Amino acid sequence: NQKAAALQALQNGESLSPNSSATALLAMELLESGSTEVEPLVQQYLQKNSSPQMRLAYARVLLGQKRNADAKAQLKALTKASPEFPEGWAILSSLQLQDNELDAAQASIAQFEVLVPKVPEGVGRNAAQAQLYLLQADLAEKQKRYQDADAYLQKIPDAANLLSVQARRADLLARQGKIQQAQELIRAVPATGPNQTRLKQVAEVQLLRDAGLSQQAYALQSEMQKQAPEDVELAYDTALLAEKAGNTDEMERLLRDIIARKPDFQHAYNALGYSYAERNIKLDE
Repeated sequence: NQKAAALQALQNGESLSPNSSATALLAMELLESGSTEVEPLVQQYLQKNSSPQMRLAYARVLLGQKRNADAKAQLKALTKASPEFPEGWAILSSLQLQDNELDAAQASIAQFEVLVPKVPEGVGRNAAQAQLYLLQADLAEKQKRYQDADAYLQKIPDAANLLSVQARRADLLARQGKIQQAQELIRAVPATGPNQTRLKQVAEVQLLRDAGLSQQAYALQSEMQKQAPEDVELAYDTALLAEKAGNTDEMERLLRDIIARKPDFQHAYNALGYSYAERNIKLDE
């Protein structure tokens, strides 16, 4: 964390070897840590070198800083200069989907699909194929082609992602009003231990919450909270759901208990104060 010394080292390296990839990489690390004054050096390097790996690394730094528009510009430049670089198309299409640029996203996904078979066989190709199915599912979902989206999700073979994939499929069912089927899909995922069981419960609560079924979501959340009463974050989430379910007394009890046990948990104060203000009660408190 000696940023001044790192900046000096960067300047020394640049003077000894201008346009060095090592210097550009160090500049990106510094940029990632908040040293914005080094960004022109990164841009200067990319103007003179067409390395897709370096431009992708820069785009990732920009994404980490929530500069999505700048990242998208870099990815467009990457895919134009290196159209055979699959990861550029994958991340670009993801950003386009996020911005609801569906025609552009569809074109980028199509380019990515052509390149997936060219990825070396093994883990890399499997990961690229799974990423392709997820992107295709996202596009289909945004186009309200829910059955197509579900078909793409079912093609993802990686068992490690089974819960997240099934949660996505459950969300698609819920959007079509098939809440019970959606819940059954999540519950059918095998649980390998207490942590996996809790993740399944969290996924089901989120499903019910998104569907506007606050009472059911609160009931399930309460069961989780009783199983781990010492978990402050869980108690806080339960309090918020209690309010949505109309049980403000329980919300207040949970928030006051959190404040008593962890006085520096600022979210509990904020939620309690906001609830009072919204209901026009206990305004001094």
